[in-house]
Amino acid sequence: MSEKCEKCGGGLAEGSITSMYGVFFYLNETMGKLKSKRSAIVCSCCKKCGHLQDFKVKELEKLQ
Repeated sequence: MSEKCEKCGGGLAEGSITSMYGVFFYLNETMGKLKSKRSAIVCSCCKKCGHLQDFKVKELEKLQ
């Protein structure tokens, strides 16, 4: 991950994208199955302009 915002050059903070029930990335091939493969989503947010960047899954090993 980069240390500066790609839009304005401000500093970044790392975090997760969440809601009351959580936000997850699901593999299409496992959707609807009892044990779907999923992982939380993390990204970086600029402290100056609020731009979100560097999206990635938190637990890549769970998707394999």
